[in-house]
Amino acid sequence: MTIKVSKGLQSALGSGLRAVDQAAAPDLGKASGGSTESGKQEMLRILRKQQNVNASFLWVALVLLVILFGVGGGLIYLYREQPGVLTVILGGNLFTLLAVIDWLRRLWRDKSVLDALLFTVSGMAPEDAIKVISTFYFRMRSGQGN
Repeated sequence: MTIKVSKGLQSALGSGLRAVDQAAAPDLGKASGGSTESGKQEMLRILRKQQNVNASFLWVALVLLVILFGVGGGLIYLYREQPGVLTVILGGNLFTLLAVIDWLRRLWRDKSVLDALLFTVSGMAPEDAIKVISTFYFRMRSGQGN
């Protein structure tokens, strides 16, 4: 199973790993540099910032969904006597609602992944937290995201 997340979340994870000097795939022959608590806090700050951005987009998508549903319902009521116009309105409204729902689904997936990642690493030691995030990041980039 591959975890597909948005480019925004990928870049947030990448910039967080660059901030703590863990952006390169680990070299198995060398000891990894020790991660500090400040590095972990910087990583958590970047992830929380991305979480806030995702939450904003989520609210925009929900409001847009409600508005489109309301406009579609209002237009259906106005043109209820004209079947040809009604067909166009229903078809257009259905396709726009499906597009917004797909966007909402992708945002929800990103939110779930980010929430799980933040919950998992918040109580860990800095070294372990950075390992978890870097493992997730490199598996996600390679398409193995199991």
